[in-house]
Amino acid sequence: MMKTKNKWSISFAILLLIVGCEDKNEIYQNEGGLIDGIYTVYAGNMYYNPSTISITEGDSIRFINDNGFHDVKITSGPIKLFLNPCQGGCTIGTLVFDVAGTYNYICSIGTHAQQGMTGTIIVNPKKN
Repeated sequence: MMKTKNKWSISFAILLLIVGCEDKNEIYQNEGGLIDGIYTVYAGNMYYNPSTISITEGDSIRFINDNGFHDVKITSGPIKLFLNPCQGGCTIGTLVFDVAGTYNYICSIGTHAQQGMTGTIIVNPKKN
């Protein structure tokens, strides 16, 4: 009886370990939606996810660095903005977009942009 009880305890512990190790951020990384009222873009091994996002004037985007050394540099758009790099996992920073327009951005570290680490933010005017 004791051996059966131990087997169930070990099986339950393994199940908890597997569920506990599941990547909870995966849900948000694929949506690129609102988290705590702020849009989120993830940076990592030569990607921004989502690479294109549409928001409204006054909205904010938080850039989360999953891994690597990355920054955010707006290269074209109504306003040029920049977030200093950090070594992942970290929060690169948050930008507030108060002017409507299309903003193209890159990671300016080394050749990251040439390797595909680019993105676009479409800021739509607020509806009255």
